[in-house]
Amino acid sequence: MDYKVIFTKNQLKSILNILDQLKTKTTFVNIKKIVYYKKEAELHITNNDDSIIIFDLTKDISTQVEKLNIFYKKYQNDIKAWIYYVDLRINEKLIYCKNETKKSCEENYTSIYGK
Repeated sequence: MDYKVIFTKNQLKSILNILDQLKTKTTFVNIKKIVYYKKEAELHITNNDDSIIIFDLTKDISTQVEKLNIFYKKYQNDIKAWIYYVDLRINEKLIYCKNETKKSCEENYTSIYGK
């Protein structure tokens, strides 16, 4: 029988770690959909409000969740109405795309990841 490796053991640990930390360390993430991108080693989580949270499976998960928490706490009153995606992949930075520029953000996102 031929088997294919979808993700490595470390990537699986990272995915489970993300899910656990989102459940235990946040109150604002309600997962609607999860998409794994093998080539990029990324996990994209779509929240119930349709915002997308982008994680890098090769980097420290706790740091990424901490950045997300800081961001959500700072903008908690407005965030659901105006965030298209939050990108946690870059060290020492958090990149987000506002809904007011959603069309160009969607085009960029689709050009990178497909529909």
